[in-house]
Amino acid sequence: VVKVGWALPTNSLGLAIGPRPALDWWALPTLRYADGTADYRRYFVAGGTCFFTIVTYRRRVLFDNERNVQLLREAIAGVQTDAPFEINAAVILPDHMRFTWSLPPSDADYSKRIGRMRASFTKAFYANRPKPAALPES
Repeated sequence: VVKVGWALPTNSLGLAIGPRPALDWWALPTLRYADGTADYRRYFVAGGTCFFTIVTYRRRVLFDNERNVQLLREAIAGVQTDAPFEINAAVILPDHMRFTWSLPPSDADYSKRIGRMRASFTKAFYANRPKPAALPES
């Protein structure tokens, strides 16, 4: 059984904060199962503008130094070369980042760009790290 609900801001207990707002352009429908869990759907609009937040794994602090921020910039530039998009706004915080991107008129695949950016950054991040010593065989 699926119920249609609305995504509302919640506190740490999962309870809605404040009164239920009037339905507005930003209130996107969310499918809810009978047990109350949400099944969020992504909207793909060709030529659309997307806002999203990307959090590091387990909120690991990665972007508190310039080297990692530069690796992220290079990863984004590499993705923009292959799959163009415009960055309207960007905020890089120590454990997460927020973006507003505008896609070309015939393209709606922002998730491909995010995936490539994450993969490129991760590859570059681990490229110069020393590899752990091999364990002796017993």
